[in-house]
Amino acid sequence: MIRIVRYKSTFINVPKTGSTSIRNFLFNNVFSAEDICSFHTLNGKQVSCNIQDIHKNSSHHDVKYCIENAISPKSDTFYLTIRDPLERQLSRYFYRFTQGFFSENTPKNFQDIIKKNDGMLPDKTSYHEKMQYKFGHYPDANIIWIPYPKLKEIYQNIIENWGIKINKQIIDANVSLPNQPRTKYLIDLFYDKQSRLLAEKCLEKDIELYEKISKENYFFT
Repeated sequence: MIRIVRYKSTFINVPKTGSTSIRNFLFNNVFSAEDICSFHTLNGKQVSCNIQDIHKNSSHHDVKYCIENAISPKSDTFYLTIRDPLERQLSRYFYRFTQGFFSENTPKNFQDIIKKNDGMLPDKTSYHEKMQYKFGHYPDANIIWIPYPKLKEIYQNIIENWGIKINKQIIDANVSLPNQPRTKYLIDLFYDKQSRLLAEKCLEKDIELYEKISKENYFFT
């Protein structure tokens, strides 16, 4: 997560929802040594990091962790991005394939893994498997969900509304497989009927939230 003190705003980094692009965008346009406070996990320890470190290390703490560990006050505005859950899971598959976690990058291999695990793609880290809605689940917190397809437009609007001139636009980062079509165009190829039904059941709460907030630019919970 990244907390921008002077605007009382905390950005929660939900894995595989453009969090690296958002972090870099904030780093290039907003961060200053005087008024930035961010926390991340480094070698198993929670530490504060300054502007020099922030682009290299950033945690995936949820809203609950930030508030209950006094990293961010409950009065902050918490920003989170949500992505089509089927697309996000497939993006994670491509990402882990490039790291050698999966041996093949084929629809059949993906489908077999999904079926074997009741709709959920396994991962080596718990926060990558974590459902998106859980990152923002906290009673009475001021939470803004931002739909992934409108990520660039909305985050740039947020910064402009703060009166900050944008020096560098949001650019795609961590593209898992740059030589293939974008992940959203591969959903129907990689999910067959059975694997899709299993995934939709497993990711039901994320799907409900994504469909709800996709109708709005900003969605408060």
